[in-house]
Amino acid sequence: MKRTKREDDEALPRILIVDDEDTVCRLYAEELMDEGHNVITTTDGGGLLEIIEHQKSGVIVLDIKVGIYDGLDLLQDIRKARLQV
Repeated sequence: MKRTKREDDEALPRILIVDDEDTVCRLYAEELMDEGHNVITTTDGGGLLEIIEHQKSGVIVLDIKVGIYDGLDLLQDIRKARLQV
């Protein structure tokens, strides 16, 4: 998990980007940071629920396939855990 944020703007919601391609994560992060968002990226779906629970993201950008994980299954896991996103 990589933390990336602009130091000058804490008011916008934190965005979690989940994609198994590091380049995609970095591109999304750069664009969103340019707009003032705090961004967290991860390339692993395995610990996603823990990351969501501890990082309190307002928005998640979730790839449809994250390594060996299916993005739709991860979405269902988030819903079943009733995590606030």
